[in-house]
Amino acid sequence: MEEVWGDKAWERKYSALIIIMSVTVVETFMNVFFKMLVESEEYIIHREWVNADINKRVCIEEKLRKWPIAVFGQCIQFDQGAGQQFQAIKMIRNFLVHFTSKHETVGVLDGFIEGMADTTEYDALKKEDAILAVRSTEGMIEEVLKVSGVNEVQLVGAIHYWTGKPG
Repeated sequence: MEEVWGDKAWERKYSALIIIMSVTVVETFMNVFFKMLVESEEYIIHREWVNADINKRVCIEEKLRKWPIAVFGQCIQFDQGAGQQFQAIKMIRNFLVHFTSKHETVGVLDGFIEGMADTTEYDALKKEDAILAVRSTEGMIEEVLKVSGVNEVQLVGAIHYWTGKPG
């Protein structure tokens, strides 16, 4: 696998895939974690609206901002730490997934190309972006676990349970 990281084309491809999957992992975690939570007696009052949000497929942004405060009375901080890192990764992911085409005409050899896609963000990807994506995913899951009331002693085990990351 190390040889992949030395090849710039493969580095961009793997980094893009890891970034896209990292955001998906956090959203999947939110859905599963809260779905399990609202089935318990303590949180059953939240079951209807959490399930409604899942069924409506509300965006990850809304889940991260709304669910922890509504269920636990605590919010995730997005202006620092793991929340800020995850927001940065999510912005890159959104650019990669929801890219736009430029409506410019470029002359090449004997013809023209119209509507070229802007690949600036993709072209700039590197191994460090992939590493940051994985770390920010783990950090965001850790933040949700913390606001849910998981204490420092339980945190290592809970992170291992949800991510497979050894303590």
